[in-house]
Amino acid sequence: MSLDFSFSLEELEAAEAETANPYLADSALGLQLITRLIAQPQGVIHSEHRRQLHRLHQLIHQSFVNLAARDDYPAEAQAYRELVALEQSLEDLVAFPDLANKTVIGVGGGFSAGKSRFLNSLLCVDVLPESLEPTTAIPSYIVQGEREEIIALNSFTQEVALDRSALQAITHAFQKHYQETLGVEVGFAHVLRLLMIHLPGLWQRLAFLDTPGYSKADRNDAMHSDARIAQRQLADADHVIWLLSAKNGSIRRDDLEFLRTLNHPKPIFFVVTQADLVGRSRIQVILNSTAQALDEAGIIRAGLMAWAAPLGDLTGQHVAGDDVRAWLDTLNNQRKRTQKRLACARVMDAIVAHNSNAVANNRELLAALNELLPIAENLAEKRRATLKQQIERLRNDQRRLNEMVGAFGELKQEMLETITRIVGGVAEDEEVQRGHELIYRFRRSWLNRPLVIGEQFEIRVLAIKLDVKKIIVEFGSAIATTGLSFSMIRAGLRIDPQVLVKGSLLHGEVRLVDDVHVTLAIRNPHAAT
Repeated sequence: MSLDFSFSLEELEAAEAETANPYLADSALGLQLITRLIAQPQGVIHSEHRRQLHRLHQLIHQSFVNLAARDDYPAEAQAYRELVALEQSLEDLVAFPDLANKTVIGVGGGFSAGKSRFLNSLLCVDVLPESLEPTTAIPSYIVQGEREEIIALNSFTQEVALDRSALQAITHAFQKHYQETLGVEVGFAHVLRLLMIHLPGLWQRLAFLDTPGYSKADRNDAMHSDARIAQRQLADADHVIWLLSAKNGSIRRDDLEFLRTLNHPKPIFFVVTQADLVGRSRIQVILNSTAQALDEAGIIRAGLMAWAAPLGDLTGQHVAGDDVRAWLDTLNNQRKRTQKRLACARVMDAIVAHNSNAVANNRELLAALNELLPIAENLAEKRRATLKQQIERLRNDQRRLNEMVGAFGELKQEMLETITRIVGGVAEDEEVQRGHELIYRFRRSWLNRPLVIGEQFEIRVLAIKLDVKKIIVEFGSAIATTGLSFSMIRAGLRIDPQVLVKGSLLHGEVRLVDDVHVTLAIRNPHAAT
């Protein structure tokens, strides 16, 4: 009699990892981890950010709702949902400021497409759990950090420090293990808001989001199915990397259907994983077939690459096609700022515009009816009364609409001021930064060395020339020296130039470089936002 052991290397690795995990081997340790994950803060810390978030909550859920109840804006429900989503995003920003100015790269694909292995091999780390089983749907972000650190944020906005074994347990095997051993279901998708993994040596301005495989068999809870969660997470990402297995020969039809539904506004970078399993001779055929299928489906791609990450190798290899690392380098050179104020202003401006248009239409109609009043003396008494009633209704409506325009305008300003206080010190907001920037264009011939787009440096004030109303500044370490007029400073930085003294520091970033000129954005790093 012979025994046939046909376990794959992946299956053996997964079984070994589960056996060695202390939170699975020792139920007491596992339950201690659960207790930490669901813990509430012992004391409520009323930080300034928390106070401002509470204020914004009141403005949205009380002031806005009360105003909207007196208004007839047709998209009122959608506006409210957008403001609630904005509030949630600001809470996340305060809880995890590391994500504030990061470009989020969502990594998606079908179940078993190898997302975790791809990310591990791309980032040259071994931290994300790799498994043949479906992983949890908790949003998991990987960002640059000075040292390795894994943090879970629970539903009470409590941070819980984790080790790698705990990460492996809660993202993969906990639910399965304890359901089999204790007969209870232990899941964390409803308990943890997100996971944050800090690792050294990554792209500074990028954050990678590991999403669940959308093609896992869904539970009955359709709102929390992996397909819906993956779609929601990828839709919120700034860019998307989509993985497909070389073993499938090309992109699958259900992948194309998912991507059509996703309809992401940015071109998607496609990675054919497990290229080492099919041989180099077939890779180009797979890439060509995938490119043709994407073109026929009308899905725009940022790139298409074949990637190999053999088991046991920490580093993956670009086999053919476009190199995703070059694409990521380009994204990393682009500064990202939050759009919180702009998002709020867009919602509120639409409501103000609706009421302002109604005021204008009412004014025209009211003017036309007032012209009819002298003629109305010759009309029957009933028709005169009807005309006067219409005019009175229009006047009352005009007063209400003008009141709505003013009230929503004031509410908008209060919301923007509150958002500014929340964002300030946590993130760079696009509108706030634009309001405190001096855009300065000068000739490249002035430079002592070339500059590249995205390069940043300090600008030191060398002297104040009151007689000609200029300050003399030096870019970086002897890059160039020039003069900035008082009027430029007041208009751009929005500060009194006379508050600057010799040695004051400004901040410069290269925005544009052409054959003749360089354009800088100059900011005061100490300006109140």
